[in-house]
Amino acid sequence: MRLITWLKEKRPSREAMLENRWMRPFANTIGNPIIWHFNRKSVARGVALGMFFGLSIPFAQAPAAALFAVPCRANLPVAAFVTFISNPLTTPFIYLGAYEIGRWMLRIQDGGLANMNADHWFEELSVVLTNAPLPTALGLFTIATLGAVIGYLGLHGIWRLWIHQRLEARRKRDARRTGDKDGRVPGKAG
Repeated sequence: MRLITWLKEKRPSREAMLENRWMRPFANTIGNPIIWHFNRKSVARGVALGMFFGLSIPFAQAPAAALFAVPCRANLPVAAFVTFISNPLTTPFIYLGAYEIGRWMLRIQDGGLANMNADHWFEELSVVLTNAPLPTALGLFTIATLGAVIGYLGLHGIWRLWIHQRLEARRKRDARRTGDKDGRVPGKAG
């Protein structure tokens, strides 16, 4: 998978992180090799943490994901990278969707943002914004939780599919070498 190779090349090395003067106090924690390995479980945990913190809190998302990556044994670079799902281009849409989801969950019937009158939009927007914190927070938590679950399960599925394709390619390559027509390698079951 080219993305994995690219990420491995671009991520800061564990040694570079340990040599950084700002990271030295955390050397024992950051030096743990488990949080730097690319395997299915740690990367899936990293995606889930990155999605959750990237969608649920408005600031310090990467540090929060990295902080939780250590006790969860998640891949730290992946957790920090996935938080960029929310950026200046996507944040307004995330918050608008969160507000609408929270308003629906709380059964608030204020008309929402979609039914604003063009003549009195400022007054209506101020009413919506003063009533927005609870629905928005509930919507963000819901979106973040669903995003984390979908990211975790989706990555597990994609990873398994990728491994299956690699095994099939290896099986076909081995079959071509041995001249076996049905794709089976002599001496191997399955």
